[in-house]
Amino acid sequence: MADGREVLVLRLDTLRSREPYVATLKKWLQGLELHGRLVTRGSLELLVVHGSTNGVDTLLKRYETDPIQLNPKNEMARDTFYDILGRKPLSGEVKFQGFLEMQMLNDALVQKLVVDDWEADVAWIDEAKKTERSKRFLVWKEARKQQLKRERQAAAQERDAKKAQAREAKRLEQSKLKEEQDNDGDDKEETINATANEEADKIVSDSHQNIDEKNAGHKSKQQKQKKRNDKKPRKNEPHGVKKSDTSSKKHKAKKSSNAAKRKRQDTLSGPNSHHKKNAKRLRKQD
Repeated sequence: MADGREVLVLRLDTLRSREPYVATLKKWLQGLELHGRLVTRGSLELLVVHGSTNGVDTLLKRYETDPIQLNPKNEMARDTFYDILGRKPLSGEVKFQGFLEMQMLNDALVQKLVVDDWEADVAWIDEAKKTERSKRFLVWKEARKQQLKRERQAAAQERDAKKAQAREAKRLEQSKLKEEQDNDGDDKEETINATANEEADKIVSDSHQNIDEKNAGHKSKQQKQKKRNDKKPRKNEPHGVKKSDTSSKKHKAKKSSNAAKRKRQDTLSGPNSHHKKNAKRLRKQD
């Protein structure tokens, strides 16, 4: 290794804050007496560094500890998404001086400058071309995806647990309310039954009382009517004549009339002719 010189190639991820990133990187390289080229080919960002071994080691440590770019909160933060494609000793002196940003128009130019002139391995470049983003970013993205998935699952479990608790609390409340309603219903039913029984007893009592009153009134009317009948004189009955005497006289008169009729019939049925004349006369009289 000539004078301890090395070539280092980093694959940088998308630079969201390019100006502060490049400004900080240039300051680091100048302080460490390193030379660099920031090569852009499409979405591929390559940092090629030539310099001393100690300078390269210090640069890698700064990438691990010092802020170099702006985060979404507009605060300076470390770059955690870079990949170290490789480092190896240079075969001679450094091939370029200072720092420069370069836009490559095709892969052939990348091959000529980065691989042929600046002594980077072609395998490093081919490895970087396999993915659109750096490997560290893809690893972080997958880890973040799994973390979000676990957080969503935990949130869903917590939400389901709260829903289950709410349902159980509601069920207990409804059960308690139903029990209270059932108790109130039983008490109300007992009250209704007691009231109904009282009303039924009252109706029966009133009915019996009405019947008794009607019977008493009817009996009283009969007694009054009997008294009036006893005091009232009967038709065709002289005053002072009792009912039993009148009936006896009527019976005797009827009996006498029936006897006279039988006598006349016997006379008509006799053999003497004068009896026939008498019979005709009697019939006319009748």
